[in-house]
Amino acid sequence: MKILFVCTGNTCRSPLAEALTRVLAAQIGLAVDVRSAGLAAEPGTPASMEAQLAVAKYADLSQHRSQSVTEEHLDWADVVVVMTTSHLKQLLTSWPQAETKAFTLAALMDVDSLVDVADPYGQSQEVYNHTREQIAAMLQEALTKLQVKKQEESQ
Repeated sequence: MKILFVCTGNTCRSPLAEALTRVLAAQIGLAVDVRSAGLAAEPGTPASMEAQLAVAKYADLSQHRSQSVTEEHLDWADVVVVMTTSHLKQLLTSWPQAETKAFTLAALMDVDSLVDVADPYGQSQEVYNHTREQIAAMLQEALTKLQVKKQEESQ
């Protein structure tokens, strides 16, 4: 399964989700290929130091460089996961063909799809750590649901 995570600048939330997905998917035996991009990314920007520190015990984000969402990313992905409802609207305005595979992280969990993952950019390490925990908790449930769906499809 190929998952693309999308946020605004691709320096905080989507790199955190990308890194955490690799770890959490491996723990449950779900084979994934994961990438991330931003709707307003400045290509080549490193992950914020706070994001790097927030995920340091799980993954190394020091080599991450931001990239903008492209049509090639969307064609590659089986699932496109955005952090907010406004990201979803912006994505679908530019790429309406992604409608069948683009979801907020909350929608993948089958909960209120209006639950957004707030942008920690420019805030304290504590806020970044909270964002990491929010994303990790949401991902655990979403990945389990994706794993069940994948198993059902293969039967």
